[in-house]
Amino acid sequence: MLGITFAVVTGKRTRNWEVSRMSEVTMSDDYIGVCEAPDCDAEFVRAKKGRHKRFCSSRCQDRTAKNSKRKGAKVNIDNALSDAHRRDIEQSNRAELKKATALESRIRRYIHVLEEAIAPYESTPLIYEPVSLSGKLPEQELILFVGDWHTGARVKLHETGGVYEQDIATTRAQVELLWDRVQRLHAIKASGVRIKKLHIIGLGDLVDNDDMRPAQHRQVEDVVTVQTVQAFDLWTWLIRQCLTIVDTVEVDMVGGNHDRTGRNRGNAGLGELDYADTFSWLIGEFTKRLFADEPRIKVRNWNTFFGYKHVAGKRVVFEHGSSIKWAANSYGGVPWYGVSTLPVKFAGMLGQSDIFAIGHGHRPALLPNGHGWMVLNGALPATTNYEQSSFKSVHRPLQTLVSMHHEHGLVGWEPIYLDVPGTLMPDDVWEDPEGYAELANRRS
Repeated sequence: MLGITFAVVTGKRTRNWEVSRMSEVTMSDDYIGVCEAPDCDAEFVRAKKGRHKRFCSSRCQDRTAKNSKRKGAKVNIDNALSDAHRRDIEQSNRAELKKATALESRIRRYIHVLEEAIAPYESTPLIYEPVSLSGKLPEQELILFVGDWHTGARVKLHETGGVYEQDIATTRAQVELLWDRVQRLHAIKASGVRIKKLHIIGLGDLVDNDDMRPAQHRQVEDVVTVQTVQAFDLWTWLIRQCLTIVDTVEVDMVGGNHDRTGRNRGNAGLGELDYADTFSWLIGEFTKRLFADEPRIKVRNWNTFFGYKHVAGKRVVFEHGSSIKWAANSYGGVPWYGVSTLPVKFAGMLGQSDIFAIGHGHRPALLPNGHGWMVLNGALPATTNYEQSSFKSVHRPLQTLVSMHHEHGLVGWEPIYLDVPGTLMPDDVWEDPEGYAELANRRS
């Protein structure tokens, strides 16, 4: 073979190999290459037929292969984590899509059911027929429950913490307001029903007394005899006024514990020698004599601690409420649990009543009683120093008016609030706490 000698420049790459030095290369089928292993630049001769050879030795080739595996493993872990994250996102999206699809399916199903149900429905046409009151009106009778006036009680402002005060002037203003409210309620009712008769039932304690307990005489404005005259005057004035709105007034009276003539307790908690030994009975007898010549007024002064009558054909039973202990046999914190059982006890004497009414507790309420009702009347004084210290309560002055129907029984219950100037509700003191505190600490 003819040999030709030529110079090769160092650093010139020729077909992925390098010639590293100036040398004389004989023109032949063999080539010189550089090892591709890391940290190895050894030269080696590679034949034409072995040009795929890249390493100078098997050792360099093995070392390079191990390094490639390590890099590949790291790449494979990163790829696996990325694929897992992508699959989680896809799974979450599929779940949300499934939920939204199910919700839309339910909505479509509901709409379909509603469309099927509503489509054949035709709304009921409205019929407007004006109510004519020119014909015969239904008849009702009214009952005005009054009691616990405590006429003559003197509640001083400083004794109630500046909350409330009461005297005979307050009581007189409340009775006048009571008549005004009764007159207005009657006018409203008379536009739709016919009211021919009013029943006034006195539940006792029209006077406050002056000798029920030690030192009571310091808590009244005058002695009980004067209180009796004052209560009689207000009581009969109210009866006379009621004749101006109805054809007939029926009056019934029972005694209360404040009406007793002495301290000793007697029958039914009234503290008398006889049921007639009360100031309430005395007022009742005076009332009978006053209206003896008035045929439109009928007065019944009961010689028992309770009374009963028919009102619009329904049974009405009443007493003052002092024949039982209110706090006895209480249950579950209900303040008048024992009181609510009283109609059942009376039913043993008189049979089931449609209306059972009491006073005494100064806590107005309307309670269910079998097929009838139990009416608890209020009082004119909102509180006293005794009531505050014993029961921590202040109630709105209130009396009760009810409507009776011959078929349905009680068809109306109207609490008549008797707040007059000078009476306060519990929250009122916070409008001017300093001013009321000054009143509470000023003895008059």
